[in-house]
Amino acid sequence: MRGLFRWFALLVCGFWLMSCSIPQVKAEDRLFLDLSADYLGRYELPQQDFEGTTVGGLSAITYDMQRDRFYALSDDRGSISPPRFYTLKLDIPTEATSELADDLVEVAIEQVTLLKDETGNPYGANQLDAEGIALSPRQSLFIVSEGDAASRPLLGEYDLASGQIKTRFRIPDRYLPPEPDSDTGAKGVQNNLGFESLTINAVPGSAAG
Repeated sequence: MRGLFRWFALLVCGFWLMSCSIPQVKAEDRLFLDLSADYLGRYELPQQDFEGTTVGGLSAITYDMQRDRFYALSDDRGSISPPRFYTLKLDIPTEATSELADDLVEVAIEQVTLLKDETGNPYGANQLDAEGIALSPRQSLFIVSEGDAASRPLLGEYDLASGQIKTRFRIPDRYLPPEPDSDTGAKGVQNNLGFESLTINAVPGSAAG
């Protein structure tokens, strides 16, 4: 008798749960956070040289919250100065007002770091077409090189302090141009149609995703 009562109670609870109104959540509400951005202003870097390099061609930027610094990547292929990134200190207003456009008064260049290959030497001309940059939780930089029909794209992890590559990640074959004298036909990235940016999914136990 006791078992029959227990079965009946479970049946009643099941019907009660089925009759409850379960909120319906759309997939996009779970995947996309309700974020917004406010325009703070603009600042144009004047033409200048810094520590023997010409400042320019800045194609990507990433923020280091711990140091309150930005790292700006130059996409100069080495035709003017070696591939590099700059450490910037931005004077950004902390309070949102309607006159912020005039308050972003200074961008200070504090350091330039040359990107280096596995041997510790700076990249030569046309060896790297750096386009995207992201700071990892390991205090390293992930940098992607666009490449073109004649050279291979690159995704690497670079030491933040020295700029030397630590890890070169394998690029899927479909993005790689064929070897010279190969009969595989046209494939791989094309000129100015390669990798442009990247981001990092800081999952516990994983540096990139």
